[in-house]
Amino acid sequence: MAGGAELNLAERVLAPLWRGLVGYRVLAFGYACTLVVTGRADYRRPAVAIVVLAAVGVWTVVTTYSYLRARAAARWLSVADVAVTMVAVGATVLVQTPERIAGGAPVLTSVWSAGSPIAVALAYGGMRHRTVPGHRVDIRAADMNSEGDRERASRETVAGAAGGVGTTRRASASEERNERGAEQ
Repeated sequence: MAGGAELNLAERVLAPLWRGLVGYRVLAFGYACTLVVTGRADYRRPAVAIVVLAAVGVWTVVTTYSYLRARAAARWLSVADVAVTMVAVGATVLVQTPERIAGGAPVLTSVWSAGSPIAVALAYGGMRHRTVPGHRVDIRAADMNSEGDRERASRETVAGAAGGVGTTRRASASEERNERGAEQ
């Protein structure tokens, strides 16, 4: 197959997955809105929740259009998506009380935040192309930050990113060895 034909095949294979991600993200945003509307009386700063939710809504529109139309931008946009998600999840500490967070209250964005690692997986493909490690660790760090342990949260974020890079490198090397073995 020529390079262009391979690209068209890859786009055809990935297109339904991108559409699925967009559908999930829109539904998850609706769920996050429901949680904010029903839980705003318990928030420490309900106005901040509305501002964050509005920003998440705008970002959902931007990523929806971009992920469905501008495939060339998907890689950098998926990395930006992780950054926006981290900020939105981190805003939970400004909105929720520490008691509610300790009691298991959902993060401000709820399940919407799961969309960014999925976008990275779609944009970058297999293990050897993974470049955004530590996403899960950053959510945990936001949780620790809300408990007042900012220094530990910062250390764990850095350690998670470094560990994720190391894990990705080991996985890539293992994948390459497996490919060489399959070729023989």
